Amino acid sequence: MTDRWTDSLSDYLDGELTAAEGRAIEQHLDACEECRLLLAQLRRVRNEARALADPPVPDDLWAGIASRIGPAGSASSRI
Repeated sequence: MTDRWTDSLSDYLDGELTAAEGRAIEQHLDACEECRLLLAQLRRVRNEARALADPPVPDDLWAGIASRIGPAGSASSRI
């Protein structure tokens, strides 16, 4: 396992590599058990994260944030 490969595994999993880069990773995975195990761990983490429920958000959340921020442009008037 090398950083070159481990740094690309997440992009590979997300389908963000070019076709040539994907083939290179797949060839490396055929030969590197450590990277295969790491890829399996990344898949598990991704699947577990997808299964998490979004917490309920109060209806007045954004109104409360906006009231604390203040009107648009007020920051520049203080500078």
